[in-house]
Parts: sequence; structure tokens; C-alpha cells
Amino acid sequence: MLDPFDDADRLPPRRRRWVLVVAIGLVVAVAAAYGINSFLDVAPDVLRPAGDRSSFAFLSVDPSTGKPVRYDPCSPIHYVVDRRLAPPGMLSDLDAGIASISDATGIEFSFDGYTTEPAGRGRRAYQPHRYGKRWAPVLVSWVRPSDLLVPGDQAVGAAGSTPVSNDEGVPVYVTGEIT
Repeated sequence: MLDPFDDADRLPPRRRRWVLVVAIGLVVAVAAAYGINSFLDVAPDVLRPAGDRSSFAFLSVDPSTGKPVRYDPCSPIHYVVDRRLAPPGMLSDLDAGIASISDATGIEFSFDGYTTEPAGRGRRAYQPHRYGKRWAPVLVSWVRPSDLLVPGDQAVGAAGSTPVSNDEGVPVYVTGEIT
């Protein structure tokens, strides 16, 4: 992969802004899903919450232990891209954002290709007809503003991860969606 920031100074201001928006969105999604403690241990001090670590909450915790639900730290996070509605230049911006997240956190990502799977609620974590006998990869997609996942919301995107219980009964994230 080419260094996405090699020519950063030559990008038009709007493109630089989109690269930053994609990177920040991925940071937030990964931090929330991967486990904020792991993220904060490698993040610069400027990203730490003010005060002590009790100034934040996890989106999902194991009800029996109170530990955060997260992806397997020993495995890459697989993802696919539905590029049908992607604005021009967004695929390279996505690559740059993922590279930034990986560099900052050490989390490994694996691009599994393009898909025509539509974004939306009710996405199944296991889709053997589409992705084979494994968990569905994280879906990255774009939608029309009129099709936002939360009608009437002014958000520019949404992200979340899907937990399942592993063999020991511990909830873990196995897939997710970034729209």
C-alpha cells in the first residue's frame, strides 16, 4: 500500500478534511468496539479523557464480569466495502483512515474485497451464503442522506459492532458496520 500521507500537503483542503473525518470516525468506532482501555494505552495523551478513567463508559460489557466487550486482539479485523454510493476519492480516503488507525493502535485490518451487501439494521453476523463459513466481515458502506440509519438524525454516519458469546460464554465482537 502506498503511504497515504506522502502527498498530504498537495491534497485539496476538502480532501484533507475527508481523510481526517474518515480517520476520526474509524478511531471512534474501533475505540468503542475494540475496548477503550486498550485504545487509551496506545493513544496520545491528548486523546485521553479529562480526569480519571471513570469519565467514560463502555458501549457493551460482559454482564457477569463487567469487562468490556471487544474484538479478538490476536486476530485482524476483516472488512469489506460496498463502494456503490461512495463519493469520488473516498476509497483512497478510507485506505488512509484505516492505515492511520492501524499505525496508531497496532490493530491489524484485512481488506476482504468489495460487496453488494446493503447497509441497514438487522445485519446478520453469520452469512455463509455471502462470506463463507466464517463471521461476516465489518461492512463499510455509504448511503444516501435520505436513507440514514436513524431517520431525522443529522449524523454524517453511524458505526457499531455485533457481539456474540464465544465457547466460554464470554461476549466478543465478531463483525460490525460503518456507514
